[in-house]
Amino acid sequence: MKPSDELAIAEFLKDGGRILKVEPDVPATPQDVLDFLESCGVNAKYFPGDPKPYLCERRRLSLRALVELANKHRHARCLRPFSLSV
Repeated sequence: MKPSDELAIAEFLKDGGRILKVEPDVPATPQDVLDFLESCGVNAKYFPGDPKPYLCERRRLSLRALVELANKHRHARCLRPFSLSV
C-alpha cells in the first residue's frame, strides 16, 4: 500500500468513517426466488417460452427483473440479496 493510501485511510477513519464488511450474496435458483416472493405475499406465475416468462402483480417480468423485485423485499427485511445460480 502506498503511503498516500495509508494517509487517506487514516484521515477517513479519523473523520468518523467506518469500514464495513459486506456479506456475500445468497446463491438462489429461480424456484428459490419464487418461493421467497410467495412468502412475502407476492405471487408470480411462470410461462415457459416467453421472453418475459413471469407474470407478477399484473406485469410481465424477466428472471432478472423478478430477482430485483425479490431483492427489494429482502433489503426491506435486512436480508442479503439473491444472486442467481442457474
